[in-house]
Amino acid sequence: MLARALFDDDVRLAEADPATHEGTLLPDEEAQITGAIEKRRREFATGRTLARGLMLDLGVAGAPLLNGDDRAPLWPEGIVASISHTGGYCGVVAASSRAYRALGLDVEQATPLREPLIRSIAREEERALLASLPETERFLVAKAIFSAKEAAYKAQYPLSRAYLGFSAMRIEFDEDASTFRAIFMQDAGSAFRVGDVLRGRIARRDGLVACGVAIRHGDAS
Repeated sequence: MLARALFDDDVRLAEADPATHEGTLLPDEEAQITGAIEKRRREFATGRTLARGLMLDLGVAGAPLLNGDDRAPLWPEGIVASISHTGGYCGVVAASSRAYRALGLDVEQATPLREPLIRSIAREEERALLASLPETERFLVAKAIFSAKEAAYKAQYPLSRAYLGFSAMRIEFDEDASTFRAIFMQDAGSAFRVGDVLRGRIARRDGLVACGVAIRHGDAS
């Protein structure tokens, strides 16, 4: 499993290809996807089906997983979780809130990020790093920066309820290239301050790049 490399063993996870997975929706979930195109509906159904399986593993049975007004999933009390999907892949991670404050998962196609998007997502310091790399690596590393920021954003949001732009965090990859730090460059609500750090992991396999961030109780923030 791609996401297994991103989280400790006490984080439950499930993965599937929405194109082949027969996801099912509860009536309230179905109502939230009315009118969506087939591809979106399959991704939504796969994510909800996988999520409800993990919720059952964690002791919550039969509850629909709905989106709030901010379009973020409303996870049951006692559970922290995250969903990500891209072409041919859907993944869900979940854990007990007794052990974790939040989780963030992001999976992307391991294809180069185009130059106009790099200017949108990368801070000046990150662009300097990218400029120092051979062209064959530059645009793929840019995609990893994008994924790392997405995972960190997903992890911080349930705690801060703050909408952050791409310049709000700076990504630094560690030497082994399998871990990273997301450093806050601006405050996020009352939960995070400038200089706070979220630590994450990165994995690449089967044409995908995936990043995960887990915030445990007691982690520095």
